[in-house]
Amino acid sequence: SYSTNIPTATNSGTYTVYYKVIGDSNHNDASEKSINVTINKANGSVTAPTAKTLTYNGKAQALVNAGSSTTGTIQYKLNNGSYSTNIPSASNLGTYTVYYRVIGDSNHNDVSEKSVTSKIVDKTAPEIKFYEYYTTVVACVKDNESGPQSIYGGHTSGTYHSYDSIPSNAWTSWGYYIPSKGENTLGNTASIEDGKLCIKFENYTSGTLGIVGYDKYNNSAKATFNR
Repeated sequence: SYSTNIPTATNSGTYTVYYKVIGDSNHNDASEKSINVTINKANGSVTAPTAKTLTYNGKAQALVNAGSSTTGTIQYKLNNGSYSTNIPSASNLGTYTVYYRVIGDSNHNDVSEKSVTSKIVDKTAPEIKFYEYYTTVVACVKDNESGPQSIYGGHTSGTYHSYDSIPSNAWTSWGYYIPSKGENTLGNTASIEDGKLCIKFENYTSGTLGIVGYDKYNNSAKATFNR
């Protein structure tokens, strides 16, 4: 109904406002006319989800702490998956990119896609074992979850050598040598198993060996061997 009050509106959209003039005693009425008025959508907003660094446990784990939005519905997806309102989960060791966006409500624009990166890591330190046979000692690093990455070893009073820097023919006074996987390096007493990195020390009769091993997530273990 017509009144002298100016119409108001809250929600976004296009509104048609009609107006007319009721003439006074000296004037005729002015016929009805109209104008269109638009209230645009406001920009959307989001409180971003936060990344997690999770410890591997063999079970599916939510990869982010939930985000929120007061301007629409927040959605998530993992890598090249499909968007949904469910927080993505994963169980395997690795790095995961979680994408999120906001589908705006009737009064707000969408928030474009963004991402956070989460990890599931192995926080169990690798294990170092020594195998001894007469004057030969083999030092090995083993990690059951993520696999060993590198091993360094040497006499504690001298220079450490890395697994990658010692060629198989690099016989020195300490006899550094990298055994092949499956190679029986200690007579009948021990073999180097798959999943281990090892350094063999020949003619080792006295002193202290220092060994440092790393897994692929840079967790480390240290050990010494004395004679």
